[in-house]
Amino acid sequence: MAWTFYNSDGQRLVKQSSSGGGGVSLSGSTNNTITTVTGACAIQGEADLTFDGTTLSILSDTGTGNTAGLNIYNDGAASACRKSFIRFAQNRTTGGETSTAWIYGNLSTISCSGYKGDLQLLTACNGAPSLAMKLQSCGAVLKPATPAFLARNSAKDCNVTGNGTIVTVDFNSEVFDQGANFACDVFTAPVTGRYLMTTIVEYQGNTTCHNRRDVWLYTSNRNYGTVMNGSRTGTVQQGLSMIVDMDACDTAYVRGNVYDGGQVIDIASCGTYFSGALIA
Repeated sequence: MAWTFYNSDGQRLVKQSSSGGGGVSLSGSTNNTITTVTGACAIQGEADLTFDGTTLSILSDTGTGNTAGLNIYNDGAASACRKSFIRFAQNRTTGGETSTAWIYGNLSTISCSGYKGDLQLLTACNGAPSLAMKLQSCGAVLKPATPAFLARNSAKDCNVTGNGTIVTVDFNSEVFDQGANFACDVFTAPVTGRYLMTTIVEYQGNTTCHNRRDVWLYTSNRNYGTVMNGSRTGTVQQGLSMIVDMDACDTAYVRGNVYDGGQVIDIASCGTYFSGALIA
């Protein structure tokens, strides 16, 4: 059996039958090796570059200092904002992809000093991909999908405690809510992890009778509190910071109380905040 190919210069490459000779020279061929052109009418099987129908492998010799790498180039116009990417997908041939992940290399700036770019990780589940993490050229790492929030009390809550009454602190104004997991004074964890929670509560109207103040962080797994003993008058700010373990759908909110006097204590608007973020 014989076959004939022509290259772009019109040169004829002929493979004769097994009993014939001439044509293309092929060397280094073993099962699953990918071939490359090494010269005129010469093809080389690359032992370090293999594909078995499922897995593409780029190998390296075992010698000290050897490396293996994959280069992905985009040779668009130098003035363009260019992207190169690797895409991972599931169920591509069974009625639509159910989940995908993209790794983008983004050339964002060209200056006299050279090229600057960033590396982006995008993920998707039954929808368009969204940015999960970005490594900027300066080394900063951004995680726009990581849950994080900051809320404050926008108006003074008057005469809510002072006689030992426990009150859920009001945080009715969001400064930011990344992931939309904070509502009605309560943070709901979207995923299991470790969360940094901080709060500060400003008590106004303390008298000499008020000898104890508490601030508590209530979570689904356990509660955390700070206690301030001693008589103080006027305005007192009290804070709490804790790394807490939360499961998906667990909640966190803040409660406070002041003891030993009349119910004349206000929780101020200007100095009362609650914040949190997923850190691990």
